Amino acid sequence: MRWVEKVSKRKKNNFKLKNKKQRKFINSILIGLSIVATVLLYYILVLPLETMETNTENNITQETVFTFKADVAPFALHPKGGIVDIEGGSFTEVTNDIIVNVKSSIKSNKPIKVNGSKEIVLNLVANGLWQKDFLLGKEDSFELEGTNIDLIDKDYPINLKQLEKFMNDVEKSINAIPSSYNFEISPIITGKITYNDKEISIAHNARTNLEYSRTQITLGDETSLVTTTPISSTSAIQRVFYPFGKEVSLWAIKVVSVVMYLLLLAAILMIARYIKANTASSSSEKERIDKKYKARMVSVLQSNISTIDSNKRVVLDSFSSLLKISDEKDAIIYTYEDSGSGKKDYYVIDEGYVFIYQTSIISGSYTEVG
Repeated sequence: MRWVEKVSKRKKNNFKLKNKKQRKFINSILIGLSIVATVLLYYILVLPLETMETNTENNITQETVFTFKADVAPFALHPKGGIVDIEGGSFTEVTNDIIVNVKSSIKSNKPIKVNGSKEIVLNLVANGLWQKDFLLGKEDSFELEGTNIDLIDKDYPINLKQLEKFMNDVEKSINAIPSSYNFEISPIITGKITYNDKEISIAHNARTNLEYSRTQITLGDETSLVTTTPISSTSAIQRVFYPFGKEVSLWAIKVVSVVMYLLLLAAILMIARYIKANTASSSSEKERIDKKYKARMVSVLQSNISTIDSNKRVVLDSFSSLLKISDEKDAIIYTYEDSGSGKKDYYVIDEGYVFIYQTSIISGSYTEVG
């Protein structure tokens, strides 16, 4: 028989993972890439196609201001008496009436309609004992429109002599004198504010008070109240993005993302299957050969192939060729496995030549001799 040198035909398997670490590393990359792609796709898919936008159509400002004056008898501080401004308070003995000016208005950015009713109430409170309501301004209805609407702008006198008589009568009747009295003044305004087709209630609970004693009348701290209520509308706006300066709807981005994800997933699956096919084929071939021909083999711990002249090394392209040579020469088949690369060599030594079959996927040559 004559052996000639030629190139092995096993070039179709150009890719081989040499050990388990490499396989695990590539598999880890593929799994990580799949997870990242899945998370990104989920995030894109759960984004709402529309976002709700709130627009303020009008601002409604309700304001109430209380100012006080007193009608006093002539005395050392005010020799002429009459109507005087009071800031902190007034002396009970020389005060005939307290005059409270109530100014309540509604302002808006755009014209509105206002309708309802109003009245001014004084609540006389004997601390810890009793209370009584007195009407300072009778109930009156209104229907107004515009951007600056005055609901109340009027002076309301508080007759101290009349209130003092009432307090004295109650004290005598119940035989009890409270520690102090409070005059709580409240404009009671009810109704609706209308702008276009939207309505809001007049919700403006302004209140002020006077502390009354036998010697002094003191103003309370709350002399004004301002509340602002926006009238808003909401509308659905389609979400868009601007990649590379061009407007793209979220719907289009979702469709493209799904397509790209499926393509990426298909590529990952193809790579995984290719790796599995390559690693499995080499492993299964070794197992099949070892299982079937174990009795004809001798395993060595160290290969002596490298000691033989390279011109006398013949690499075969199938185990059956090696098996045929072993049968013809009645020679032992030696095996050596490289634990690092996973490569396993099967070889026969005869008359100074070594005939080799490797389960590792490499290309090689052999020499035909006679």
